Amino acid sequence: MKWICVFVVAVWMTPISASADATRQTVNLTVVSSCGVSVVLGKATMSTDNGYQVDVPLARVGAHFYAGHAGVAPGRYHVGVPVIRGATPRSDCWGGTEVTVLPGHDRDVGIQVVTLGEHYDAHAFLNGTLPFPGFVRGSLIGKSYDSPVEIDDGAYFVEHQFPGRYLLKLSYGDSLECRIAVVIPEQGMRFDVSVQRAQECLGFPYHYPSTGERGFVRLFPSPSPSSTAPEKQ
Repeated sequence: MKWICVFVVAVWMTPISASADATRQTVNLTVVSSCGVSVVLGKATMSTDNGYQVDVPLARVGAHFYAGHAGVAPGRYHVGVPVIRGATPRSDCWGGTEVTVLPGHDRDVGIQVVTLGEHYDAHAFLNGTLPFPGFVRGSLIGKSYDSPVEIDDGAYFVEHQFPGRYLLKLSYGDSLECRIAVVIPEQGMRFDVSVQRAQECLGFPYHYPSTGERGFVRLFPSPSPSSTAPEKQ
């Protein structure tokens, strides 16, 4: 029965209860507050749609900076600082984001506390594991805007997206780039990059300033030879 529970968490990312047997990952949280030094933050919360919640005590590490950490079960969380009432409703402060914690991968998360009304409310997401170390940064390219992709502990994450078609770019080392076309559904999705997928998507982006020409040359031939089958002589 324990093996069945682990399988459900890995596929559906449904947070499990905080039992002694649950696999837990560390979330290191930093908070930047732009609501003034007189506003003191005491805690953040990590909660799920099914009612699971963890409080994250915050320690002040600078006039506008806070840090905290917590151990949580893998799953998708709403991370936020409770509403702080100001002198007027327009000066009320709040901050938060949405975070996915994958099994076997800790997270470093940063949020900003701002006046109410300034936060972003698109809720689709894209995340997944990476096949090996070396991926250093990424971007998600849409029709109207680009979004940074966070690389964290062997996985990649991008939050607050609208559903639609995008180009996922993952930079590897100094010069290589993996490019994958993705379609993000309304509920968001997990998309793991396998070794085979990396073999198919890695290449060299180039740009000639003198002519303005841009392009992308794949590193390996298509279709790529199988890593398990010998090449024909």
